[in-house]
Amino acid sequence: MEENGNCIALGLSILSIIWTCAWTFILYVLKPKLEIEINKGIEKQSIYINVINKRNCSDAINLNMEACTVRNIDKTSHLKINKEDFLILPHKDNRIFKAECLPYIEEKLKEADTIFRVRVHATHSYSGFGRAKEQRFRYNEKTNKFFSV
Repeated sequence: MEENGNCIALGLSILSIIWTCAWTFILYVLKPKLEIEINKGIEKQSIYINVINKRNCSDAINLNMEACTVRNIDKTSHLKINKEDFLILPHKDNRIFKAECLPYIEEKLKEADTIFRVRVHATHSYSGFGRAKEQRFRYNEKTNKFFSV
């Protein structure tokens, strides 16, 4: 009789471990998978930021975005981004946002200790689970390109 109780306890333990792993996987899948790229340099006082939703079956909604220059960890200058009309980023799709790069910001980007930081936050269209993504870039004045840090 004692063997029967041990088998039931072992079975319930295995089942609870499988159930925990399944929920972890479900919660991971129900978050947007965002990527941030800058394919070009500064053009006509603008930086074009490409945001990609790499998830196969879910849309990203309520997208919030911030772009700024960071120098000496505590000094930031924020750029204005044209995102007023953007609500949904469909699965396997991308959007390009234009950040206004004023001359004094362009001068800051040319300094060696300055990085360009882009933060994006979006939620899953069905579950509401959110995901934040941050990408840091450095600007190369000679090639007029940004590269990831």
